[in-house]
Amino acid sequence: MREYIIYNKMIIFLYCAYTYTEQRVYTWTILYFLLYIIFNFSIEISKNNKAKLILNLCSIILWLLFISKGEFNIFLIIVNIYDINYYFNEKNYIALIIIFILSCFIPYEIAKEFLVIALLSFMNFLLYKKCYKRIIELTEKNYNITQKNHNLDNQIVLNEKQENYNLYLSQLEERNKISQEIHDKIGHVLAGNIMQLEACKILMEKDKEKSKKLIEKSISSLREGLEEVRLTVRNLKPPREQLGLTKIETVINNFMLKTDIDTKLVTKGDLSLVGYKQWKIIQESLQECLTNIIKYSKATKVSIIIEELNKFIKFNIKDNGIGCINIEKGIGIRGIEERCENENGKLIIDGGDGFSLIILLPK
Repeated sequence: MREYIIYNKMIIFLYCAYTYTEQRVYTWTILYFLLYIIFNFSIEISKNNKAKLILNLCSIILWLLFISKGEFNIFLIIVNIYDINYYFNEKNYIALIIIFILSCFIPYEIAKEFLVIALLSFMNFLLYKKCYKRIIELTEKNYNITQKNHNLDNQIVLNEKQENYNLYLSQLEERNKISQEIHDKIGHVLAGNIMQLEACKILMEKDKEKSKKLIEKSISSLREGLEEVRLTVRNLKPPREQLGLTKIETVINNFMLKTDIDTKLVTKGDLSLVGYKQWKIIQESLQECLTNIIKYSKATKVSIIIEELNKFIKFNIKDNGIGCINIEKGIGIRGIEERCENENGKLIIDGGDGFSLIILLPK
């Protein structure tokens, strides 16, 4: 943006140079004029504010030395006034006051011309300052947003690590729980029965009756141990509806993370009556439908209903997309249809109002 100020300087310098062509000037006057230009453009190159100030003062002194002799153009001082005001004073009206004061001491013939050039330069100067401040503000905002995004990315990574750690910890706790239950309930039973059977082996020839009783006791104890094993496995194994529903929710959550589509799941009835095969059909059908919704439907909302009816398990997925009256059954839809037929189920597809798919599976 600073180039606009440089262009403004160049226009003033060119105008002053043009005025020199209309009058007789000495070689040393041109030399000092070029020296003045060098001082001013050195200001743009310098990155140190003190150096900028020194160069400005040098050019002003040069201007003062020769303006009294009428050798230097009065318009050149405009450049220095705005430069000093920009680098060392935020109050814009200071430059205007100086300009108007100077105009009072300028011959009337060129005062109007001086004010027009000064005011146009002032407008360019204000535009530059406004744009420059806006760029600084946007740069800071962009930096802050970048930092926030970076922090959020780091937080996501930390959350994922924490989630993986919690999952690993829960797995360790579950394994420890299983091993403890096996040790407490099954290990003691097996150890006791081994001891009884070893005693039977010793008493077999001496006391058959006592050996028989020990064997019967061991058989009874082993039956109890087997029942304990079944009970332990039953307690550790999650319910079918919990396992199936968790898989469905995982598919939906992954879908919502990848898209901005609002997706809602509704369950009705006793889902414990839904079998493993039925849950698998529902899950695979759901994945296929959600993939098609992303590709074709242009939907913003998706509703999913899993319902237990008197004789059927009903799965219904519907979106508010563009739909399709004549639906061509691709590999995915045909796969859903085949899975339903294998379980004596029924598939209903409708593309009139969005896309709707209903699966009825017998209990």
